[in-house]
Amino acid sequence: MDDYEVDLIDYLRVIWWGKWIIIACSVVAVAVSAAIMWTRPNEYAVTVQYRYNEQLSQLTSPRQSDTGDQASALSNEQSRALSLAVDATPLPTADGKLKKTVSITGGSGKVTLSGGTSPSELVKLAQDFSSLLKKGLNQQMEESVQLAIDSASLRVAQLSKEKDMLKERMAAALATNDPVAEYLAAKVADLEGTIVQNQALAETLQATDPTTLFQLSASQQEPTLVGPNRKMSIAVAGMLGLFVGVLLAFFVHYLISAREREATHKKA
Repeated sequence: MDDYEVDLIDYLRVIWWGKWIIIACSVVAVAVSAAIMWTRPNEYAVTVQYRYNEQLSQLTSPRQSDTGDQASALSNEQSRALSLAVDATPLPTADGKLKKTVSITGGSGKVTLSGGTSPSELVKLAQDFSSLLKKGLNQQMEESVQLAIDSASLRVAQLSKEKDMLKERMAAALATNDPVAEYLAAKVADLEGTIVQNQALAETLQATDPTTLFQLSASQQEPTLVGPNRKMSIAVAGMLGLFVGVLLAFFVHYLISAREREATHKKA
């Protein structure tokens, strides 16, 4: 315990001996950090949230599973179209000062633009980005609707083939008075109804403007200050300067002590 106390006292003496070195390192670190932080411009961020308006229910009947599947497919296409359009939309400035952070969930998305620009300029850039995004979405919307039309048409073709096969079996059953004919007749009626619904969906989509089917609404938040955190940076720099100063004080003290011991040894 005594040895530990002696060593601790020695350390404190070295620190006291090199207090000006420690203070100088801390002051230099704080001064350099403050100079860097105060020359950096403020960074602001603005978030724009996008959401598709629900209009698909007006085109499909929720009581039918097939058209319900089509509506679900269209809803999925909304998410896909939004994600592709956001990724493909370039930033409205090419100076490298603006950063884009994207989050897509379901039929809605959130895009955050941040950079070292003024709040008013950032608001304008966010508006320009929204305009570019909506232009890119028009093409994605048209592709999405066409995909849904093709899917409905393919479904109609598949169901029509199945209906024709069932009709042939039903005709054979009626010729032999087979009781399964009633079951086949019910299945044919169900298929005909599903075919009509898919045909109606395809025709409705073909006659609908994609930009009205997938309407995108945007809500923009006010810009907020996100950086730089000057106080935190200066505090960290001060702690690092203090740490480096202590190490430097011990190192200088070691060099001086080593020289004194070497001089004493030569004299002896």
